[in-house]
Amino acid sequence: VNLTERADKVAFTVFLVSCYIDRFPKPVLLIRGTNGSGKSTPMRILHNLIDPSELEAGTPLVRDNSELARIANKCAVLHWDNIDGREITPEVSNAICRITSGQAFARRVLYTNDEDSIFKGQRVVMLNGIGKLAEREDLLDRCLIFNMKRIPEDKRKTEAEIFAKLEEIKPYLLHE
Repeated sequence: VNLTERADKVAFTVFLVSCYIDRFPKPVLLIRGTNGSGKSTPMRILHNLIDPSELEAGTPLVRDNSELARIANKCAVLHWDNIDGREITPEVSNAICRITSGQAFARRVLYTNDEDSIFKGQRVVMLNGIGKLAEREDLLDRCLIFNMKRIPEDKRKTEAEIFAKLEEIKPYLLHE
């Protein structure tokens, strides 16, 4: 992970640990940086470690609560990659806050008049992009924000190298 400051490394580790604590409000991981700064890879690594679902990381940002609840019902991590701050509308911001704190979402079951489908659970949310991604205070209060700098060419690794190393050390990372 392209973090140089000790405090950032500790905060990133604490974020990972918090993802495994049940019934605990989840911070939102927000990674900003220019292209080539290594924003997407750490999110894919975390997704790989935390979420056994087959939902590919970096799906399009959802814009309504019922869609968010549907996806959250199938996976442990909601991960949006390369988003633009304009995509985080007040409604999306509120939904992210609700899903990280464990508030319920309800929607009418299709082809019924009075039957509800309810989702209640806390999920890990990760966002990355260039520039300012969140503006509303309620979302910013929940964010762990990391600003990444471009990785110099001589320090770059391929994703294949990174994920091969991850598979090698994964049993030690998740060992009790």
